[in-house]
Amino acid sequence: MTDPSSAKAANESSAKASGPASYFPSIEKTYGQPIEHWKALLRGSGVTVRKDLVALLKDDHGMGHGHANAIVAHLLAEGSERPSTDAAVDVLFPAKKAHWRPVYDKLAAHATKLDGVQVLPKKTLVGFGTNRQFLMVQPSTPERFDVGLKLPGVAPTARLEEAGAWNTLMTHRVQITDPKQVDKQLLTWITQAHAASR
Repeated sequence: MTDPSSAKAANESSAKASGPASYFPSIEKTYGQPIEHWKALLRGSGVTVRKDLVALLKDDHGMGHGHANAIVAHLLAEGSERPSTDAAVDVLFPAKKAHWRPVYDKLAAHATKLDGVQVLPKKTLVGFGTNRQFLMVQPSTPERFDVGLKLPGVAPTARLEEAGAWNTLMTHRVQITDPKQVDKQLLTWITQAHAASR
């Protein structure tokens, strides 16, 4: 005789695999992140219009339309309250990385003064974008804070190094080991990356 609870679980599993959720295994395999990663990114983006949420996944993360639409449809169907941007950022600065919060605040203040910038918190870093993301900041370790910049066509230097495997969405990275390294040159690069994203 079939256990009713087992049958119920099987039915629920089958139901979860229908509709937008039927795309989830393919999405996770293709983009290497769990679905909740993408949903958390969307919740923290501050974007609320469906077509703009789909565009964010397509333009900033290279998703196909079907995959992006499936995630957005599933998220909007939940009707769950989205956490504030501040709450999403706060989790990136536990006690051992709390000393990096002023560095983040200074960089964020500069970036958000530029035209049309959205703050896009992610699981381990915060992105900033207009039509496309142009800046990513990450308290990577207690000893290092990384700043990623999208500066196409700009030759790397000792300080403005190639982003490489650190983040393939960015072209360059600046590694900060001292808050004093948030200087005029770095802020100028952020402004330059913003201009290139328009």
